[in-house]
Amino acid sequence: MNHHSQDGVVELLNMSGKGLNAADYLSILKHEGLALQPDAVMIGFYINDIEADPSNRPDHSFLPPFLHTMLSRGSYLYWYSYSMFDAWKNQERYLEYFLSYTSADSYDWERFAIIWKEILEICRENGLSAWVVILPQLHMLNDRHPFIPVYDRVAELSRKNGARVIDLFPAVRGREARYLWIGRTDSHPNEAAHRIFADHIYEIMVQVRPADGRIGPK
Repeated sequence: MNHHSQDGVVELLNMSGKGLNAADYLSILKHEGLALQPDAVMIGFYINDIEADPSNRPDHSFLPPFLHTMLSRGSYLYWYSYSMFDAWKNQERYLEYFLSYTSADSYDWERFAIIWKEILEICRENGLSAWVVILPQLHMLNDRHPFIPVYDRVAELSRKNGARVIDLFPAVRGREARYLWIGRTDSHPNEAAHRIFADHIYEIMVQVRPADGRIGPK
């Protein structure tokens, strides 16, 4: 980014964290982000940002909760075995759950839309360029990917509220998903996936004018 900057140094601050969702993004922006006086805000969207209450997830542990938690933290063998079993046994249940809470008429979506609009409204009121980056779930990276309609809905909501959108699903469409996973039972993006995402974001951002509230030359 600094190589293409017309106005000197581009400083990037990463304010992400584990397990955050849209409500957390709003809080961080209000109580920490604005004080830093940024020129632009980039918000990463992932499917579970819509989820209102993670405790509603399918109950898939075959041990008492306290014992499952203790073994998960203390035994790599238990966690690996449990993850393999969970991925095999509960894949369809998880998909049904995800599709349920991300549907356009769900409580979770209505709550998410209100929070998302407030985030983008704060950006507008403070003269900040808002970018929304849609991070795809790394499963079934083809036209049968079940969450394409959700990504489209988030993109539309974001654009209507003044944000510019970078959808990263096209960057991985047609690829073998498991080669982008951090582990056999963990579909979080690995180094290769992050490189693909970073390159895609960079290619888009350097094509637009700072005068438009964006980064990089046209």
